[in-house]
This record gives sequence, C-alpha cells and structure tokens, in this order.
Amino acid sequence: MDRGEFDVLVVRDLDRLARDAKRLIAMMVRLEDAGVRVWSYVDGTFATLDGVGLLATTAKGMIAEGTRNANNASIKAALRYRAQAGRAVTRAPFGYKNVGERDQPKFWVIDADQRAVVIRLAQIFIKLGSLRGTAIALNDAHIPSPGGSSWSPQTV
Repeated sequence: MDRGEFDVLVVRDLDRLARDAKRLIAMMVRLEDAGVRVWSYVDGTFATLDGVGLLATTAKGMIAEGTRNANNASIKAALRYRAQAGRAVTRAPFGYKNVGERDQPKFWVIDADQRAVVIRLAQIFIKLGSLRGTAIALNDAHIPSPGGSSWSPQTV
C-alpha cells in the first residue's frame, strides 16, 4: 500500500475492508495517507473521511459490526444445536470420518482404517506418559501421521 502501485481501490461495499467502525476508519486513513481512494460500486461513490463522508463511513462500519456480531451469534447457536443433536459440526478428527448423504446431516463414525493407529497411539502414550516419547515411538514404528508425514508431540 505504501509503494504507490495503485491509486483507487474498488470494493463492493466498505464493510469488505473491515467489519467494525474502528478498523474501517483506521484502514481508510492508511489508504488516504498512501494516496489511495476507495470506490464502492454498490454506492457508486468514493468514500471520504471529511465532514459528512466521515459520518457515513463510521455509520457503515458500525452497521457492519452489528451485522457481524448478530451473524456470529446465529452461527454459534446453530453449531451448538447441531452438536447437541449429535451431528458433526467440524471436520472429523483423526480416527473418525464424517458420513451422511450429500444434503443430509453428517455424523462422526469410527474410521476402521485409522482405528488401529489410535489404539496403538493410546497404548504407547499410556506406557510412556509423554507426547514426545509417543511421537518418537510412532515414527520408529514407521506409522504415518494424519498428514502422512512424521509424528510430532503436537500431532499426538
């Protein structure tokens, strides 16, 4: 932004720059200081930070922040509802897989191919009592990690 490679930034709306008033104004100041004007094609105008333009930009940032907060609350409630119903809300962890029809709710079930690795991992950890030691033992046994590479204490 400081190199002068462009002088106009085209955005759908100002909330594409930041999702709260404080960060939106800060971003607009940085862009303005770098000689970059912001064009919103929804509004069909350049955003400004003087007079009424500052008020409008601040209001758009506040509206975006309110929308973001409301959306976050709705998403968290929906994920909580799905989890309480026993449905998958994230990618399945190692040892499990998501199953279900394309447009139907997904559930975690034990992955038969990974089951033995999970049991072996648990047995090694119980014996050694160390994440690092478990990783070393799994690597020594040439057991691939979930990503297909070597095991680390963080992976265990």
